Amino acid sequence: MEISPLPTRWPAADLPLERLTSSRRLSEPEKLAAVSREFEAILVRQILAAAGTPASASASAGIYQDMINDHLAESISRSGALGLAGSLAGQLGREIHPPPAEQPPSSAL
Repeated sequence: MEISPLPTRWPAADLPLERLTSSRRLSEPEKLAAVSREFEAILVRQILAAAGTPASASASAGIYQDMINDHLAESISRSGALGLAGSLAGQLGREIHPPPAEQPPSSAL
């Protein structure tokens, strides 16, 4: 039986948010992308909950509906189909690392 070695880099999506900032193995863009995906998933969860089925008679049906919403939100966010996470990561990247200001052209005397 052959056992594969543990990966030296963990995908940012597999780390809990609390560990993202302290991870030295992830670059800043990877951290921004993971946080942006999670934010997108939270928004999608809220949309799904608001557009979901009417309140059911049993608590277990509500729990299952929440689990389905969570899974759908994570799947939508990871697919990148919505595009919000990519836009947010780009904006956050520009906020954290603004491009250098352009120098006005010097006038020749």
